[in-house]
Amino acid sequence: MDRSAAGSKGGRTTFERHGSKHMAEIGAKGFATTVARHWNGDRQGYRDYLGLRRHEQQIESFVEREQARRLAAGEKIVCHELPVLSDPDELPF
Repeated sequence: MDRSAAGSKGGRTTFERHGSKHMAEIGAKGFATTVARHWNGDRQGYRDYLGLRRHEQQIESFVEREQARRLAAGEKIVCHELPVLSDPDELPF
């Protein structure tokens, strides 16, 4: 079992034992701690950062699926050139 699978299993076990309210409390404490330690109390700045990361992960997921599809179709080399976006609302052109 890799670390990701072990973490998922632990999270499910904690949820089953303590319920959703407990998990929400853990999440809120983690968010508050991260904001205090790394964002100088800027809650909105951290939310904006998380939104940007979510957007980047969606792009990454698309690229991985598309490359896997093309490789499965027989292409020997696949490549995707992506624009660098500093904000999900910015246009690359």
